[in-house]
Amino acid sequence: MDKPFDERVSQQIECLQTQNFQVLEAEVTRKRIAWIRQNCPNRPGCDPLSPRQAFELLFFEYMGLSSDDLPVILETDQQITWLSKNECPTLEACKALKLDTRLVCRAIFETPTQTFLSELDPQLKFIRSYEEIRPYANHCQESILRVGFEEEPLLSSLTILPFQLEDQAAVKHLILSGLGDHWGKIDPSKNPDLDDISSNYAGATFLVARWQHSKCTRRGDRIVGTGALIPRPDGKAEVVRMSVAAGMRRKGIGRLILDQLVQRARAAGYRQVILETTAPWLEVIEFYLQYGFHTTHFREGDVYFALDLDR
Repeated sequence: MDKPFDERVSQQIECLQTQNFQVLEAEVTRKRIAWIRQNCPNRPGCDPLSPRQAFELLFFEYMGLSSDDLPVILETDQQITWLSKNECPTLEACKALKLDTRLVCRAIFETPTQTFLSELDPQLKFIRSYEEIRPYANHCQESILRVGFEEEPLLSSLTILPFQLEDQAAVKHLILSGLGDHWGKIDPSKNPDLDDISSNYAGATFLVARWQHSKCTRRGDRIVGTGALIPRPDGKAEVVRMSVAAGMRRKGIGRLILDQLVQRARAAGYRQVILETTAPWLEVIEFYLQYGFHTTHFREGDVYFALDLDR
């Protein structure tokens, strides 16, 4: 917040003109994760954080805003709702470039904000009203809620984050192990994309599910799931490398990862999400059909699926 506001607006205009939304989203996410891990290193797994505490950490300590910028209109033990009226460089940049803030803010900032909250406490959820967002209203209405995990307590210790360089070995091992579970053996030479995930998935979204199974220390982190979204021609995006660790399957982890990938595809403006799997993998086929995908065709022992995204 040290730069003059006009300079921050100019910088944001340049970013929106020269970089795609996925790159900007990844950079915002990286900065927020880095801040949390530096300033709250023992936060995951500790005592629950109230929505008010998370609100103050995000907006006052991290962003440097004041209570005058964000008047609270509703507060309970489980929810805080406020109206954002602060000076916003993204708002001014969108107005200058004639971009829709409903698209830009969803695509670039919604996931990083949720990631920030999930790093603090996996049961915190961020909600923004896209009916009450500037410049279409004189404020942006946003909320932080505490949500439960009644269906599967394990999910309360799960955080889904973008792939980081330090995840390389664990992610490769998890995916290859999953293939080995299915095929009985694996040939690592047939999966060269896993040798350098950061480079080979540049421009894509690669998510990693972390399970925090030891209180108050990051040493308990274990990577238990992965999934990636790759841009394809004709308004499509392809889901690849969906994998969940043995012993952690059928617990909702895969669906949470797929939810985030589909949400990102929709926010980025894709018309359709596609994927494929092998025909004998019946439980996986059933998973995608139950999610809402439909089969498009079969080829050489593989089944191809598509999910049409609502506009």
